[in-house]
Order: sequence, then C-alpha cells, then structure tokens
Amino acid sequence: MRITKTQIVKICKKLKQDFISYSFLSRGAHNESFIIKTKQNKLVLRIENNLQYKNLKKEYDFLRRTNGRLGPKVFLFDGSKLIIPRDFIIEEFLIGRHPTKTTDDLIIAMAKWLNKLHKIKSNDIPAFAKPKSGDYYSLVKSFECQGLNLYKKFKKNLDRDLLSRLDKIYNETETIVKNNEKLFFKQKSFPLNHGDFYKDNIFYDQNEIKLIDWEFVKYDLKEWDLVSFIYFFRLDKKEIKLFLETYKYRESALSKKKLNLILLLHTLWMISWWVERLSLARKNKIDKNAHYSSKEENLREISKNLPTAEKLIRMFYDREN
Repeated sequence: MRITKTQIVKICKKLKQDFISYSFLSRGAHNESFIIKTKQNKLVLRIENNLQYKNLKKEYDFLRRTNGRLGPKVFLFDGSKLIIPRDFIIEEFLIGRHPTKTTDDLIIAMAKWLNKLHKIKSNDIPAFAKPKSGDYYSLVKSFECQGLNLYKKFKKNLDRDLLSRLDKIYNETETIVKNNEKLFFKQKSFPLNHGDFYKDNIFYDQNEIKLIDWEFVKYDLKEWDLVSFIYFFRLDKKEIKLFLETYKYRESALSKKKLNLILLLHTLWMISWWVERLSLARKNKIDKNAHYSSKEENLREISKNLPTAEKLIRMFYDREN
C-alpha cells in the first residue's frame, strides 16, 4: 500500500522520536514493511496485509513478552486505523542476513536453536494456549483445523482434474489420520512453536539466530516446527539425519512415523493455504505485488507439492498393508 511522509511523521510522534526518512523494505504474503530512520533509532514498520489471518496483535504481544530474546523488540501496536487503515506494529531493525544456502553449519545451528526454543513451556510465557483435546492430542482435530476445513471451503474453485487428484489425497490422508488418531496419546507437554521457517523469516550468522514473523506462534507438538524447517529448506535424507541428531530427536520407528505424518499434514496445510490464495487471486482480492498473488503462481505451488503428499501417503499405506 502507499504510505506517506505525513503518516510516518505521526507514527514517530507517537514514539516520541524525531523523523529523518523512510523507505520501502519488503512485501510478503502476510505483511509489507518499511524502514523508518529517526535521530534516535532505525525501526521497521510492519503493516498487516493478510486476508487469511489476523495475527499481528498476537505476534506483538509475544514479542513484547520475550523482549528481543527470540526476535525483534517491539515498540508499538496500532489497531486504531487512524494513521494507517490497517493494523501495524513498530519493531526493532535487525542486522543480519537471511540464509541463502542450506549448509551443514546452518542445519546444526538451527537444530540447536530449536532445541532451546522447545524447552520453553507454557508456564514460561502463559499467554498462548496449548492444544485442547480432552485427554490426548487429537490428530483429527489438528488436521481439520490445519488444512482439511480450509480445503473443503475453497476447493470448488479448482478445475475437475486437479480437484479429483486433491480429493483423493485429502480423503486418503483423513483415513490415515483417523487410523492414527492416538499416535500422540501420551503427549502432555507442548513446547513453544514458531510455526513458519520460511527462509526470509530467519536472521542467521555464526553467533546468533533470530526470527521474525511470529504470527503463528503457539504451543504445540515439536514435530510441527521440525517439519517446517525440513519442508522449507528441502532437506535431503542426509541433511534430515544431521538435523534430527543435532536436535536430539529420538530415532525409532515410532518417531519416524510421527514425523512423516506431521510432514504430510504440513504439506496439505500448505496446499490448502494455496487453494484459498488461488480463490482470493481469482477474485482480485490480493495486492498484485504480494507473494502468491497470481492464479498461475498458486496453481504452480499446489502442483509442485502433490508428489510429496502422494509419496508420504504411499508410505503409510505400504506400512499398514
């Protein structure tokens, strides 16, 4: 969206800082960002630009509580729509680089960082609820909330061939999930999850790792975070082994089954997100400069992920048969 100097000056006044300049920084699928330079500081203005999720206030509350330990410090949340007609936050400008290559050093560093993150339990930061599933973790409810319901709502916008292939994938996955409903039956403790290890969300150097975009922060199974990193960095078997060993993830047939099932659900969650995104693109509701704003781009991502889902489904059927 277009931002004016007048708007930025008003924000600086709220922060009690002296405006110098501002410039465009980046635009993603959920928000767009600007750099603000003041006499006192260098800041990032993040404006919510998300038709699918409204999580910016939750992210602000989390970052305020962690105060720069895991991500940027935050200084302001504004949902009034008086200065900018969308929710926005002002946060610290992080110095660092996003990883461009998947190296062993990066894999080891991220595994150690995740191990520390997952030691944070709900008693440490109590503002974020853990899953509510009665007396065990329900994979059925998790699948419904993180993919299935979204797919059912927006699948009518797909062409017949793609719809037929996806229906088969979701139906078979639903059967697998029901057959393994109590796979995490004994799960009582839920670690803190970031939830989105897209490369642009990671600031990495040899001494420190910090993440931005905490809008999906929650307490959940550690497997969701492990799978997110494996998925977005396209780790091969050797890299996965290094990652899990460094993280100290228990190696067994059961743990492998758990990880593969969450990887399947994560893949379908992503496909469902693109299916919804495709519907929004066809209705011209997405800013054309945002990520995944075109029909072609969303269809390409859906098609690219189908073989992964089908391969994982075959693994479960082969094991059960």
